[in-house]
Amino acid sequence: MKHKETKTTVTYFIIHISYFLFKNATFSTLITPTNITTATTYYIKITGANGCTNTSSFDVLAFRTIPTATIAPFPGCIGSSASLDASGSTSGASFVWTTADGMVTAGSTTATPTITTTGTYEVNVTVNGCSSTAAVTVACTLPVKLLYFKGEIVGQTNMLNWKTATEVNSEVFLIERSDDGMYFKTIGTQTAAGNSNIVLNYNFIDKTPNIKHYYRLRLVDKDGSFEYSNVVVLERQTEVSTITSLYPNPTSHSISLSYTTTTDGLTGISIVDALGRQVFYTKETKVAGLYTVNIDLADLPSGVYFLTLEEGSRRIVRKIVKE
Repeated sequence: MKHKETKTTVTYFIIHISYFLFKNATFSTLITPTNITTATTYYIKITGANGCTNTSSFDVLAFRTIPTATIAPFPGCIGSSASLDASGSTSGASFVWTTADGMVTAGSTTATPTITTTGTYEVNVTVNGCSSTAAVTVACTLPVKLLYFKGEIVGQTNMLNWKTATEVNSEVFLIERSDDGMYFKTIGTQTAAGNSNIVLNYNFIDKTPNIKHYYRLRLVDKDGSFEYSNVVVLERQTEVSTITSLYPNPTSHSISLSYTTTTDGLTGISIVDALGRQVFYTKETKVAGLYTVNIDLADLPSGVYFLTLEEGSRRIVRKIVKE
């Protein structure tokens, strides 16, 4: 028996179609998909290769704009902590910060989280269910990791103490003081360790404090970069003794001090120069009342001096200018 071999031929047809998107039911306003910007009804016309057409429509129920995620440039380096800032993103957004190698310690769902280490940080910004992301890399840390900065009143002085956990290329600590918490002036320096992986303790004594002062540290690296510590406020008890007159001031020879005391006991009067060196001191037992003391300054060089009236633990400090 012989078998007859047969051959089958399959023909493929390619159908060409085209479609057009319109913004109105009359199909007169042609648009592209990127022009869908409002919630409304849109219309489609499909045309086949043979010229046959069909139409359809669809509704866009809500139009949502993709939000913008923006992170402000990081200013430079991290001290003990720092903040990132995505507040320039689309208004009304919610935030979620993530990191694979850094550390977000607070505010991970706010625009300004707190970070403590270098790394890459990404924020997801969401508005009405739509979201976008942005990222920033923080690669620099300041030379000193400060564990604390604090102060205390010790007799007639203010003692400042601070402790560092690590130091990398640290140069110097500048001790700054302010009378109002806004304008600070450097009153001393302490040389930093440079490089250290152990806990180190530092201190500074302000020998000429007034009733109330604000203190802070400026931590400076060898390349000039720096950061500020927290602010410490030291305030003595309200004055009980009162200086009623200190005249003439400025003076070229002597100065007359008038003061009142409200309690019986020892009252001290001292004068120090700008370097804290004592140039005058007297201490006597007084009963409550009004007193006047003439102090000869003729032999002192010109400059700034500080007079202190001391009654028990209470002190009043006034500046004297010697011409």
